[in-house]
Amino acid sequence: MARGSYKNKSLSEKYELIESHGLVKKEPIRCYCYAIPGSIKHFRQQVKPSREFLAMENVKRRVMYDMDKIIGKSRLSNWETLTAFYMLTINNEQIAFPEDLKKIYDEILHSNFIQDLEDGWNDFEAPAFSKDVIFNAQAFLAKYAIAIHNIHGDVLPPPEINPVSNGSIDISWWTQKARMLINIKKIEGKILASYYGDLYNNENPKKGSINVTELDFSLITWMRNLVVHN
Repeated sequence: MARGSYKNKSLSEKYELIESHGLVKKEPIRCYCYAIPGSIKHFRQQVKPSREFLAMENVKRRVMYDMDKIIGKSRLSNWETLTAFYMLTINNEQIAFPEDLKKIYDEILHSNFIQDLEDGWNDFEAPAFSKDVIFNAQAFLAKYAIAIHNIHGDVLPPPEINPVSNGSIDISWWTQKARMLINIKKIEGKILASYYGDLYNNENPKKGSINVTELDFSLITWMRNLVVHN
């Protein structure tokens, strides 16, 4: 591959190019971003052959840079590290989960059953669910879990994702230290996240409502209370 054939492509075109060379396969798949401090042989010694995704030598640095964009990092990764992640498409948006967040990734996949619920799914008059609500609930959880991981290095435990009879979706945690409920619903055409959390007995409560497209850094900071430290 000539250098010029890669340099001037858009990010989406580069992603397709990366995919065509085997670096990223169709979801769900475990993928690797990597850098080779020495030779290809050096790389083979670090990773099991069945998990190798080898880039051509003349594009590997650019591939790493673009993968960082996809993951959501703001800087290049350490070139001597190997990063494993899981790719997932939510509402046509590619989201990459670090390997530490595999349980969050699995819970989001499991929540797809909500799409199959029909009117009256609770044996009463509960409505079927809007895909907007489902996808935004999944994306909200993914982005906050990844933000907590990238900013603080913490691994958010997987919550329960449950359908509610009014057409909204609950995301809830009950850990040893804290509890939190986030309800995702559609109001007047907008998807909102209403939340309440505390350290039990109403200690250090956190309550509010935000647009699901926002990242509230005070909420990110509070949600670290949900992290279970061994």
